[in-house]
Amino acid sequence: MKKFFFLFFLSSLLFAQNPGLEKVLLQIQDTYSVAGMSVLVIKGDDIVFSQGFGHRDIERKLEVNALTKYRVASVSKIVTATALMQLYEKGLFKMEDEVSPYLGFTLINPHFPEQKITFASLLSHTSSLRDASTYSDFLQATLKETPTPHVQEILTTKGKYYAQDIFSANHGPKEQYFQYANINFGVAACLVEKLSHEFFHEYCKKYIFLPLGLNCSFQVQDIPDINDIAVLYRKGKDGWVAQADKYQGIRPPKRDLSQYQYGSNAFLFAPQGGLRASAEDLAKILILHKNGGIYKNIRILQENTAKLMRKSLWNFDGSNGDTENNIFQNYGLSLHTTQDLLPGQTLTGHPGEAYGLLSGLYFSTTGNYGIIFITNGAVWGKGNHSGWYNLEEDVFKACMEKEIVQ
Repeated sequence: MKKFFFLFFLSSLLFAQNPGLEKVLLQIQDTYSVAGMSVLVIKGDDIVFSQGFGHRDIERKLEVNALTKYRVASVSKIVTATALMQLYEKGLFKMEDEVSPYLGFTLINPHFPEQKITFASLLSHTSSLRDASTYSDFLQATLKETPTPHVQEILTTKGKYYAQDIFSANHGPKEQYFQYANINFGVAACLVEKLSHEFFHEYCKKYIFLPLGLNCSFQVQDIPDINDIAVLYRKGKDGWVAQADKYQGIRPPKRDLSQYQYGSNAFLFAPQGGLRASAEDLAKILILHKNGGIYKNIRILQENTAKLMRKSLWNFDGSNGDTENNIFQNYGLSLHTTQDLLPGQTLTGHPGEAYGLLSGLYFSTTGNYGIIFITNGAVWGKGNHSGWYNLEEDVFKACMEKEIVQ
């Protein structure tokens, strides 16, 4: 055990070998009152910088390190889409197939009943589904009730949690109008279960995480050491206030899934944002997508499939979608491309924000590099040149100037 920790410590020292970048990040930590953060830079297939700053648990004085796992918010969507696209490769569906026959019930926008909701529209946020007024209530019931409510309870007109605004009344699926909505990826995870006949989190573990040598998970109970989980914070007038994942070393009990039916409600596993992963876990996810579906010699997706995920299915024309403060100018299958986060650089990836956390996983296929940033709490403001926050802009700029182009 002592040998393991020595090697882990040595590994961390070897990664964080750029004092220039570390110095700038320490200044950023101070400027934005960062509770804790992880920053990682990749060149080619190698991690050239990986460093933790601050605390993963302020109350218990536990510092961020290479093992720290965060609830990484919407960066999780990349993994969810990867899982579904593996099943696409097996010929189990086509991207333009209507999803209703696969779900086992009719998923239709009642305002546009003749227009079908497809696999592609779910993964590109053009399905016309919305995170409705009852969405949070449905998620709470999913987590607390046994058995969990069926997903039909929010997606069909007679459901207990159905609301008129669950579907757009102005734009049908055929219009391919972009509206970012977490609910799309909950449905996508239900499809993973229906097609694979496995629990969503177990499928990801078996076909993505274990082949890559990762112990991240969509179930916090499966994380080897609960003390590695970062508490998520927001700054209040009297200091940091925990928002999520405050386990204090106590592993939550596992959910009884004995009565659960595959595809009935995969929102239970938070496929839209609930992956607990470290920056170094995400590094392997980044590299495999940057390299066309392969990490080292481990192929997770075929090259054509990985390219399809990056290909823009929606492009903003000035009126055909909500860009979320100009962050999304295009969108593929869980991935988007931007030249705004780092001016002059074309980056592909996904941002995340929830419960005080910010995250970002972005890579350049032409420059052959990648950057991962995660914070469990900070005080940030509007960006200076993009729709991202100023904290995110500064971290990515520092990584670019001090590590990638040095």
